[in-house]
Amino acid sequence: MLDVDPPLLEHAAFGRLLWDDDVQWYRGRMGLQGEVVDLSISPFTDWVPSEIPTRLAEPQHLIDAVLERLALVQPRIHDLKLYAAASLLESHNGDGWNEGDPIDAATFASRLRLTSVDVHESLRAEWWFDDGDLFWGHSVMVETDEAGHPHDAGLHG
Repeated sequence: MLDVDPPLLEHAAFGRLLWDDDVQWYRGRMGLQGEVVDLSISPFTDWVPSEIPTRLAEPQHLIDAVLERLALVQPRIHDLKLYAAASLLESHNGDGWNEGDPIDAATFASRLRLTSVDVHESLRAEWWFDDGDLFWGHSVMVETDEAGHPHDAGLHG
């Protein structure tokens, strides 16, 4: 297990993030566009378990970079919802999820509610949305690349 120093990180934007030794991530909550969402930050990307460093060299640098990324994407959360709609609307309307009542992309996007964000050390992120019962309670996830652009959406759970 990683010997985290410090075992928690604090910042005015999100308060306190605690280290979760079970998953090797920092976890906390923060406000984004009027919602309080779960926030997870992984200090590792594409690591081999035997090669995980025993300490984080500069955890504050990671937090600062994550906050910059969240600030960049936060005004575009509606765009992430529209990306999910473009990716998943055909499945919703054509695979029986809609119970015979097709919807348009705007309606699809309006039903999504951000619940959590998982940010990786590379600044890739997964933006998790409550599906607003579009897919009978499954989560909708939109993944953004290192530059904050969406490149994948899917159903989970």
